[in-house]
Amino acid sequence: MALDFELLRREYQEAIAQQAVDEYWVPDFGENLVRILPPVDGTLFYKKVGVHYRLVGSGMEFCPKLTDGASCPVCEVVDQLKKMNTPVAMQIVNRLAVVERYLMNVIPMKEGEEKMIRQYLAPKTVRLALLKIVLDPDYGDITDLEKGRNVVIEKVQSSGGFVNYSVRAKPRETSIREVLGRPLRMEEIPDLNEFVRRRMKGYHELKAVLYGSDEDLGVEELMEKYSSMSSGGSDDQGKVDKRDSGKEAVQDTAMSFQGQGGQMDLDEIIKFAKKVADQLK
Repeated sequence: MALDFELLRREYQEAIAQQAVDEYWVPDFGENLVRILPPVDGTLFYKKVGVHYRLVGSGMEFCPKLTDGASCPVCEVVDQLKKMNTPVAMQIVNRLAVVERYLMNVIPMKEGEEKMIRQYLAPKTVRLALLKIVLDPDYGDITDLEKGRNVVIEKVQSSGGFVNYSVRAKPRETSIREVLGRPLRMEEIPDLNEFVRRRMKGYHELKAVLYGSDEDLGVEELMEKYSSMSSGGSDDQGKVDKRDSGKEAVQDTAMSFQGQGGQMDLDEIIKFAKKVADQLK
């Protein structure tokens, strides 16, 4: 009996997408105790990045445009689709649009699991809450290895399919030795710039991911391809969205639309959010 190569190809794509997601720490629903680590270059404890979450075959990729100011083939296609402004085109925009995230090194402290450095793609709300804590003179540098503080990131599923976060610092100063049971040298903390540089694809590599094996497709054909996948065909994006990022991306996309001069009123935003949230379930 011959091998089903189409099925094997889908299995491979889903495995790659899942692998991309599993590399990063994703908060569980409820309270998550973590330690935010200091930057190796002594500046910011996070790096602003752009992420395309729902590309066929890879699940997620860093966006060269938002991350480094370079050209991005995915953003170019999104811009063309926005100009078309049809329901189908906007459906694909929702899938492919870049999402702003803040990459940081953290040590999750989940009971029963090994304490190790992980990378966290934090949404805007978490980054803003952390900044408020750091700038509060009662707390200061919570990332300090000797006098820093652990933080609680609480993740809650709200109405409309959105994911909300709250962040608070623990009142007691805690050394990293107490967290890990050993000292932590700065050389052990990954350089976020280098971390992203090694993983971000160049223009032509990213274009190959976007188009798959059909790089000669026009925008209309590409739109048809992604539209058929969104409406019940191959579901490579499901592996990513179920972990965390899909519904946050819906919220960010709606906010981005408003910021760019969209004229959606509250009812339209709610309808828009529910529609896309249903697609991500």
